Amino acid sequence: MQWSSYLPVALAITAVVVLAIALLRLGLRGRQLRKLSPTNSVIHVPRSERPLSNLANFLPAASSPAGPVELPAANEQHICPRCGSPNRGAANHCSHCGVMFTMDTPEEQTTRCTKCGSPIPTDHGFCGVCGMAVGTAPSADALGGRPTVLLDPQLEPPTPIIIQSAALCDCGRVRSNNEDSLGLIEGLQHHEADRMQWGIYVVSDGMGGHEGGEVASALGVKTFLNYLLTNAILPRLTTDATVDWSAHTGAAAQAANQAVFDACAKSKNNMGATLVAATLYGNRLTVVHIGDSRAYCWDGTQLQQLTEDHSLIAQLVAVGEVRPEEARSHPQRSVLLQSLGQKQSVQPTISEHTLRPNQRVLLCSDGLHGMLDDHAISTVLAQNLDPQATCQALIDAANAAGGDDNVSALIIACRTLSAIS
Repeated sequence: MQWSSYLPVALAITAVVVLAIALLRLGLRGRQLRKLSPTNSVIHVPRSERPLSNLANFLPAASSPAGPVELPAANEQHICPRCGSPNRGAANHCSHCGVMFTMDTPEEQTTRCTKCGSPIPTDHGFCGVCGMAVGTAPSADALGGRPTVLLDPQLEPPTPIIIQSAALCDCGRVRSNNEDSLGLIEGLQHHEADRMQWGIYVVSDGMGGHEGGEVASALGVKTFLNYLLTNAILPRLTTDATVDWSAHTGAAAQAANQAVFDACAKSKNNMGATLVAATLYGNRLTVVHIGDSRAYCWDGTQLQQLTEDHSLIAQLVAVGEVRPEEARSHPQRSVLLQSLGQKQSVQPTISEHTLRPNQRVLLCSDGLHGMLDDHAISTVLAQNLDPQATCQALIDAANAAGGDDNVSALIIACRTLSAIS
C-alpha cells in the first residue's frame, strides 16, 4: 500500500486527538471556574498585589502556581474573627474593631490560629489577629533588627467605644525652661453605619539643655506625627489601603530618630530625646517607646505599665542587682540605653492592645513617674475625672511631690456612648 493511502487515516486520528485535548482543557477550565465561585469569605491575595483596587487583583495570572482563589459573594457577610461583627463580603477590614482581614496566599501559611482560625505566616510565632502564641516566637536575630513587638495575650472581643483625650505639659518647680514636647491628632471616619475613631498620640522628653533638648523633643514629635499621618492614616482613609500599624509605628519612631540624629550632626549639639507614642484605630492600640518615657493603662482598679524603660537602672532591676524601691533614688537612674538622636538607628519596643470601655491610657515623661509611684498615679486616675482635669491633677501631684523635672501627661480615655451621655 502506498503512503498516500495512510494519509486520510492519519488526519482522522490527528483530528480526534486535537478534539480530545480541547474537550479536556474545556473541562479543566470549567472546574477552575467552579472553584472560583464564591464559597466563603476568606480572601487570599499575594503580598505583591496590595493594596486591593479591583477584582482583577484577586485573579491569579495564567502561569501562577497559586491556583484558584476563593472570592466572597457580593451579598455574603464576612464575620470578623476578632469581634464577631458582620462585614461586607469584599471588606478587607472590620468596620467595628478595625482589624485587618488576612490577605496572604495559601503558600505563605503553615498553620491556622487555634483561637480565632486566622492564617499565620511562616515567619510569625503569634497570630496577628488575636495575639495567640503559636510555637516559639522568632528570635531577635531572626527578626533581622526589626523592632521588638509584644502582643497582648488577653485580647478580647471589643465593644464600640468613644475616645476622649487631653494633654498638658509643665516646667515643674525647678527647671526654668521646658524641654518636654507632646502632640496628638485625632479623627473620625464615618460612613453609613460604620463609625471608626483614630488617633496619634506622642510625648517626648528632651535632653541637652536650652535650645537642645526642647529642639530635639519638638522635632521628634513633629516627625513622628507627620510620618504616620502621611504614610498610614491618609492612605487608610482615602484608598482603604491595608495598614500594618506595628510596622508603620516603628517606622515613624525610626524617622523621628533620624531627624534628631541629622539635626545633632548639623548643629554639633549633643541633644536627644525620649519618645512614647500610641496609634489608635478603632479599638486597636499600638504603643511604641524609646527611652524612659512611659505608657500605663488604668482599668478602673489596677494600673499596668505597658512599657519597660530603656535605661540602665531598669536592666539592673531586671537582673536583681537593684531592688525596685531603690531604683527611684539610684544615682544611675537617668542613664538611658536608647534615645532619639543617640545613634543613627534605634530599636523601639512596640506592643499591641485591644482597648475596652472604661480603660484609660496614660503617656508621660519621667518628670511624672519619677515623682509619683504607681500608687500615687492610681489615686489620681481612680478619681475618674475628665481627661483634661486628670492631666492637671497628675501634674499638680508631681509638682507637689517636688517638681524636679518638666512633666508631661497625655490621657486617652475610652468611654461607652451611655457613659458619655
